Parts: sequence; C-alpha cells; structure tokens
Amino acid sequence: ACFLKDLPRLLSPLLAMECPLDVASRLGFASPDHEGPRAGRAEQALVNELGDVLDALSTRSEAARELKTRYVDNSLPSIQSTEDTIYLLAEGSDLLGFARVAVRHIMAVPPGAEAGQKSGGYAAFGGSLQKISPCALLDFYIVGGLQRRGLGRLLFDAVLKGEGVLHPAKLAYCHPSEPAAAFLKKHFGLTKSKTVSSYMLFDAYFEEAPAPSAAQAVVPPAALLKPSGSACKLAEGEKSEEKQACCDAVCDPLEPYRKDEEEFFSQRTKLYCFHEGEWQDAGAGAVALLRGTATGRVRLAFVQEAGNRVIANHFLVNRPGYCDLQQHTAGNDKTWTWTAQERVMERKFALKFKSSDDAAKFKEVFDTAKRVSAEKEAVDYVVVHKVGVTAESHVNSRHLKLISIGTHVKVTDVLYLAEEKRVRAQLVNPPGWITILSHNSADAASYAVMLSDIQCYTESIKGQ
Repeated sequence: ACFLKDLPRLLSPLLAMECPLDVASRLGFASPDHEGPRAGRAEQALVNELGDVLDALSTRSEAARELKTRYVDNSLPSIQSTEDTIYLLAEGSDLLGFARVAVRHIMAVPPGAEAGQKSGGYAAFGGSLQKISPCALLDFYIVGGLQRRGLGRLLFDAVLKGEGVLHPAKLAYCHPSEPAAAFLKKHFGLTKSKTVSSYMLFDAYFEEAPAPSAAQAVVPPAALLKPSGSACKLAEGEKSEEKQACCDAVCDPLEPYRKDEEEFFSQRTKLYCFHEGEWQDAGAGAVALLRGTATGRVRLAFVQEAGNRVIANHFLVNRPGYCDLQQHTAGNDKTWTWTAQERVMERKFALKFKSSDDAAKFKEVFDTAKRVSAEKEAVDYVVVHKVGVTAESHVNSRHLKLISIGTHVKVTDVLYLAEEKRVRAQLVNPPGWITILSHNSADAASYAVMLSDIQCYTESIKGQ
C-alpha cells in the first residue's frame, strides 16, 4: 500500500508521443487483424495536423545527436515550414518515431578520383567534383525506451520502399549519429564513407549496383547445412509406407489419467529422446494432450506402439527454457524439439511428423495449450504506466505492441535482470515480456502492479 501511494512520483513521462488521433490507421493499408506498430509515408494533411508533435520529436532528435551546442547550431528548420517528406512509425495513437527525407544537391568527389588530387592540386580537385542529387535522410528518430527493438529497421525499410531506393548506400545521411552508423553497418554492412557538406556518403553510392551485405543475403534452401553425427538419426526420412496405429490395444497406458483428464489432441508421430549426448530413436507411436478437468493443466504423453507403454510424460509449462518448440535444423519443418521437466528429471525430446501440415497443427495446439495451462496458474496484474511488450525477456528484444494504462494482464513468470536493473514479467496474452518495475535511470518507473495489491489498498482507503 505504501508503494502504491508513491505511484504518481514513480511514473516517468510516456515513452511514446500520444496524439489526439489514430495515426497508424492513416499510414496506408493494413489487414484488419494487424497488431503492433506500423510504418509508412505521411500525407501532408497528417503532417499539418501533427506539426507541433513532430517538431517536439525533432527537438528530441537534435538533442540526441547534439546538433545544437554553445558554439555550433546545425539544427534543421521546423518541419511545418518545409515540404520535406515525412515517414511515421505509430501504433494506434502513439507516435513511436519518424524519419525526414528530401532531395539535396551536393558537390562531391568520387572515390576513384581522389588519388590524383594530391599531385594535381586545386585544378585537379575542381575537375573531379561532380554534382549529385541524392535522396537525403535528414532526420531519423525512435523514441527513448523503444530503441534497439527492431522498430528502427521497420521505419527504415518503409523509407527505402517509399522513396524507391534499392540500397541504403544510395542515400545521403545528414549529421548521422554513432548509433546510426552502427545501425547501417549491422544491417547492411556499410562502412566506407566520407563526409561532404554535413552529409555522409558511402563509396558504394557511386557504384552501379552495390553488392548486398551478408546481413541481407538470402540463403537458398539448397544451401542449408545437413545435420551430421548423431543428429543424422533424427533427420533421416521415414519410409513412405507406415503402419497404422493399433486401435484394438488390450490395455490403454493412459487409462490411469483419463479419470481426471480429458484427451483433446492425438497424432501419430515418431519420438526421439536425447540421452548421453545423442538422439535415440524411441519408435513410432501417438502423442496425446490431456487437460485436467479440475485444474486445467495440460499433460503431454507419448505412447509407443511397439511396447504399448508411455515414453514421455510431463505437464506443459510456460517458463523460459521449457516447452519451447524449436526446429531441429534450419528448414526442417517436420520436426520439433523441446526441453521438459519430467518429474525430477530434465529431459529433451523431439517429435518427427509425417508432413509439414501435421507438424504445424501440433505446434498450434501445443502453444495454445501451453498458454491456457499457464493462465490457470497466472497472477493478475494491472498496467499503471504504458509499456511495450517484447518477444523475449531482455529489454532490447523485438517490439511487439504497446499496452495502455489500466489493462489487466496475467503474469506467469517474473525475472530480475540485475545488469539492466529491471524486473521483467512474462505474459499469457499477449504472449511476451514487459517491464513491471525499473530502477534504471533511463526509464525508472513502476509499470504494472498486482491486482490484489490494488484491491488491498482500495479496501484500506475505504476503512479510513
């Protein structure tokens, strides 16, 4: 209760710029079931409506890039006073970032002509100058607290597509910051550059067709590595003709569980168990999912055909490192591997299905059952400060969506990340992670509290 009284003091300013209109819906077509952020070119009417908000974001960007100091002022004119093209990144009415582009005329010397300048003097230098008119990225900003979550790439790709630029090297970059240079190096392999009239130009700008970087290269399916060693046992194809499961078994190994649990999924497949450093074939059989009628917990059991016995038997849990289906090898969409806590032992299993459709159906049912099973044991929280959901537990993982104040969420796991000075919580729906408490100076605040704590505090206030 004492903690809740301090909530107004703990709440830091909103990370995103909240607008009086649904910005995302005006950034082009999207499917009706689209969730999460959207990036696109903003029409001039929308830019005019958001003029003050965009100028506020531009001011933040200038401060981050240190364009305006005591001795130098490289700040850009107000967005409202220019006809520059604006790209926005938004989620609903929350503005998460923006980009500003325009054509600029620059005099530059191509990389190959620089060698002769030293011997030829100013005359050689003047003869080497070329007038170029690149599309210039004047400003690019993602709001603080949401950076390094994949949002920058989403906005940047929208700029490339909207401007018809085939490669990032064909852009000029106005006063780029160190993080911006690192971004271009990481995603596109761009390193060799020069500064011309406050713009950074890459050497590849003067080339006909820059070669794609390793980060952009697409690996063809034929180039995927084949498994070797003990993994070959798992990757070998099964015979095209399989025996049908025996329907007239004398006894049902799962009969002891059927009294209190109801089977809702069954599929013929093949099981492998990881033991003593290698995958071991446990034979063909049926994998079944059973839900407890009283508890709602979901059990996975695999019954071997040959021995008519249970080989795998564990509950589905929604904890990091457990019951997380992964492809055994890249491109193999018929086999799923996962780690489970079976009684007191930690075991690793793999299921190989006859077809990709069977494997996809199992994953869909498995993941859904895992979330529902975890929901039975989840703790109710209430969001008290707008927060972003990420795909993984660490803060800088991929951004999924924003959650508004007052939203009720169910938490299945809580972790304290000492290096990041944040308490992170895993959600049932939407599936992902949020910060519920931060002691980090960048975003110190309380973002979500237990519903029971709020109810206790409310009751204590009524009793006073």
